[in-house]
Amino acid sequence: MINVATMILNELGIKDVVTALTGANALTIYDDIDEIINVIICDLNMPEMDGIELLRHLAERNYTGAVILVSGEDAHILNTAEKFAKEHRLNVIGVLEKPITPAAIKASLIKLKNP
Repeated sequence: MINVATMILNELGIKDVVTALTGANALTIYDDIDEIINVIICDLNMPEMDGIELLRHLAERNYTGAVILVSGEDAHILNTAEKFAKEHRLNVIGVLEKPITPAAIKASLIKLKNP
């Protein structure tokens, strides 16, 4: 999904994209980066640490950016993850089923400008 999401973001004119293969890697990048991370696209199915655990860690770090949840699981799983994230005060701007599309990503990102 990383390559697909990066390609879609690049097509939408977003060139400053940082990727992580695992949740643990994402947290390391998050902790080490000096810049503000505006949006995290979180796949619920990742090796070593699933997306729910990553969301929990982001909430503990008081992440104030936006989150787009992505999964190949059914809508019930995505809805449960969205509820979990919102209960932990994360700003969920999109809940997308795979395969993700440019239109779906764009529709989510528009919410950043028009909350």
